[in-house]
Amino acid sequence: MPSGELDPGDLLGLPDKHRKLIVWLARYGPASAATLAGELGLSPDEVHGILRVLLEQEYISYKSESADRVYNVRFRSKPRHSANDLLNLF
Repeated sequence: MPSGELDPGDLLGLPDKHRKLIVWLARYGPASAATLAGELGLSPDEVHGILRVLLEQEYISYKSESADRVYNVRFRSKPRHSANDLLNLF
């Protein structure tokens, strides 16, 4: 299982619900688990499970604000995959 900051090419290998959560965070910015559950139509338990996996992979980070954690994507500054690597997937 890869770990470290997320490279956009890593999105291709993620399960659909994980990928949707990451894309939502990338598009709309930091959010709490409750916000993510509401926006993605997932149960709070399901969102917490996905967040736990993505935290273990170091693809997301969080900071505590009040009583809630606010999650954000950790993108790599330099891509791990080249354009040719991505083309070879298809």
